[in-house]
Amino acid sequence: MTKKMQSKIKYNIGIVIPCYMVSNSLNEIVEKLLKLSFINKAINISNIIIVDDCCPQHSYKSIKKNILKNSKVKSLKNKINLGVGGAVKTGYKFLLKKNINYVVKVDGDGQMDINHIENFVDHAISKNYQYVKGNRFYNFETIKKMPIIRLIGNAFLSFLNKFSSGYWDIFDPTNGFTLISKETLEKLELDKINNRFFFESDMLFRLGLIKARVRDIPIQAIYENEKSNLKIYKIIIPFLYFHLRNFLKR
Repeated sequence: MTKKMQSKIKYNIGIVIPCYMVSNSLNEIVEKLLKLSFINKAINISNIIIVDDCCPQHSYKSIKKNILKNSKVKSLKNKINLGVGGAVKTGYKFLLKKNINYVVKVDGDGQMDINHIENFVDHAISKNYQYVKGNRFYNFETIKKMPIIRLIGNAFLSFLNKFSSGYWDIFDPTNGFTLISKETLEKLELDKINNRFFFESDMLFRLGLIKARVRDIPIQAIYENEKSNLKIYKIIIPFLYFHLRNFLKR
């Protein structure tokens, strides 16, 4: 990047990619992020943090050498499996020490269209939203492609989250495609946020406590042959408990 190009950069974006059983798709995601260009030339991806959450596939070992040679890319490894939330928080804590403006969390399974990142950032900048997240329920075509058990489960969890977080206009709370401003991230007590699949829902609760401005953005999820680690039928009861606990704390 030339000095002239650097002078135009106003918003540095850090990317966090939590990794667990995604070794087959990880390199492709990172390569796409490195090649991603923005219409708004003031936006720049300055850091891509890959967090191996003690993955049985050893995701960090699957990363191509030429990718790791890129100064933007950093690979971290949790000593024990903390869960998706714990992995994201590892990346958050690392990026809090960097010169960035926003952090975007992207899954490593290829189900997120990274072209939405610029739209996320634009909403944060122009409307002063501190947290922007994807919502797969805006688009009927996307809903039709969603596995029925995931559709029903997410609808139920969305209504629970409205009660516990106070964000009545927010849907699809388990969606992990998110952007948060560094300033807002610094206000959150990260160690109190759930480490596992309740992470995104708990984030909304914690954001509600500090009155953060949150925005839903329509996105289209990509459903191919990837297997989700989140099993709706296994998390309904725990999520019901966590949402009730959070509601009573408000």
